[in-house]
Amino acid sequence: MQHPNNMTKNILFILLFSLFTSTSSACDVCGCGPAGQFFGMLPVLEGRYASLRSQQQLFRHPSTAENLLNGEALTHDHLQSLELWMRWQLDDRWQLIMQLPYRHHARYSSAGLASNISGMGDVQLTAFYKILKPKPDKKWGHALSAGMQVVAPTGAYQQRDDQRRLLPEAFQIGTGAWGAQMQAFYSLSRNLSGLQLEGRVRQHLPNELDYQMGTAMGSSLQFFTNKQGKRFRWMYYGGLTFDYLAADKNYGAAKLSTGGKTLGLSAGIDLYTSKSAFHLLALLPTYQELYAAQPVGVFRAMLGYSRTF
Repeated sequence: MQHPNNMTKNILFILLFSLFTSTSSACDVCGCGPAGQFFGMLPVLEGRYASLRSQQQLFRHPSTAENLLNGEALTHDHLQSLELWMRWQLDDRWQLIMQLPYRHHARYSSAGLASNISGMGDVQLTAFYKILKPKPDKKWGHALSAGMQVVAPTGAYQQRDDQRRLLPEAFQIGTGAWGAQMQAFYSLSRNLSGLQLEGRVRQHLPNELDYQMGTAMGSSLQFFTNKQGKRFRWMYYGGLTFDYLAADKNYGAAKLSTGGKTLGLSAGIDLYTSKSAFHLLALLPTYQELYAAQPVGVFRAMLGYSRTF
């Protein structure tokens, strides 16, 4: 049975121009959802560039009997990643994106640090095709892109704590399974402002323990605007994200303590020079409907740097 967890609206935050999905395991299960993995404007913009970004995620454990470890209450999980990713513009319509993540996960209880693991995460490769491109002679610009992502199970899996107990699926560095995701972006713009609508669906195969992550579906609506200065260009944007995650399957049977829904707010800012870009992004879950004992997302923040090549 699922119970709602309502998060308070706290912050106004910060966002990016590129799409890149981060690891799906922990944040999906804990309620942040895939929507926060998208740096909204990537399929619209063109060019080749490399990027380095840091991501911080925090999840809170409810006070239940299911969140005890060695008699101590689990309090929160802190997930960090350092990600190198590259995008190639193959021609005027095709884009190819690769992501190489390194992750550090720490779990805390009322007694202090409970588990601490790190390693390379799942490598992801995404191909995008521009179906519709804006026409410069029109007042309103329309853009439509669709793509598919493949996730390779390169990340560490079946990791254990100091007492050799297997850590939960949501806390692992990797998923241990191949995955695929379909995505589509539509944007409507005029002059320096516009709206972008995005949708996605993701599916993983069962891993070696016959555990299969639930099908994830989500969408986001973002407003963006640009401001051109003498030396720099700024892009501001923000909006709403919604995600639905079906229950995971263990040996083919639904695991009732997984899955849920989440609604969040996102906002961000990019600073562009002739060759470089700086990015700051944040996502705040505002409503989460999850199993009562499931960790809930508190926030996600990202800081990145990109350079054309």
